[in-house]
Amino acid sequence: MENYLNQAVDFLKNSGYRTFAAIFVLIIGIYIIRNLLKLIKLGILSTEIDTSLVNFILTIVKFVFYLALILYCLSIMRVSMTGFIAALSALTLAIGLSIQNTISSVANGIVLFFIHPFKVGDFIDINGVSGSVREINIMHTILNTPDNRRVIMPNSSVFNGTIVNYSANQIRRVDLKISVDYDADTEFARKVLLEACGKHPLVLKEPAPTVRWNAHNDSYLEFVIKVWTESNNYWSVAWDLDEIACRTLQENGICIPFPQITLSYRDGSEGEKHEKAENDISMKTKPDGKKKIVPPEMEGKFSFVDPTDELPVDDDGSDANSGSEDFNGV
Repeated sequence: MENYLNQAVDFLKNSGYRTFAAIFVLIIGIYIIRNLLKLIKLGILSTEIDTSLVNFILTIVKFVFYLALILYCLSIMRVSMTGFIAALSALTLAIGLSIQNTISSVANGIVLFFIHPFKVGDFIDINGVSGSVREINIMHTILNTPDNRRVIMPNSSVFNGTIVNYSANQIRRVDLKISVDYDADTEFARKVLLEACGKHPLVLKEPAPTVRWNAHNDSYLEFVIKVWTESNNYWSVAWDLDEIACRTLQENGICIPFPQITLSYRDGSEGEKHEKAENDISMKTKPDGKKKIVPPEMEGKFSFVDPTDELPVDDDGSDANSGSEDFNGV
């Protein structure tokens, strides 16, 4: 027990005060860093830097400050920095091999910070996943889908994927395909569609709306309506135009076709063929009043007898009808 006490006393005499000093500096340093981060955040928000990058910048600054504080506390304790750096390098290498994907996401997050392909609030599509950008941090990009699902995508997937930013430009074009019957007056249909769509309050006058004949299909003619609107109003205009176009065609007596099949015969109707076939078949009446169908080519070769009648017998005992060419059947 005395040995432990002596070792504790020796530690306090030799390096105890350095340890307490390092702990004191660590506590004060944490307090200062937290307040500095608040000031930096306020400074960033007061500038023209995109608010979506605030958390990203603060994460990097926080890491640098705390790393500097730890190194300073170790220097107070007179820890060999050479050995510490060597140990830190080995630890970093070991951790790096085990979390390669995480490091890749961090590195890609830094690259995304500089190229800035989207910001918070933009509606984007990444590899088929669409949604509004909710948050961008050093490791992930978080999206909210139109049906209010939250999608968290690693920055490595974001950086290596195809990014479509629907909010990058101020205006977008709405394309709507409409079908009309082949018998319709195409010029009249084009005119009423153009007039109806141009009256929508969210459709821009410049560039002007257009309605063009687009294609010939099996059962209908296809028109395409193209109008321009602000990006924020895209879906409202698209849904409204679909309803307006359908109602306009119906009000003006223009048929909206649907797929159908018309059958025709080259030589008369199928009914005539069946009637002709039935007329070619003769009806034979048997003695019991029942009828039997006999093809025309067998006409005259069949006769009917009642099986209950006795057949006439010749003098030699043979049937009178034996050897006859007629066939007696039931």
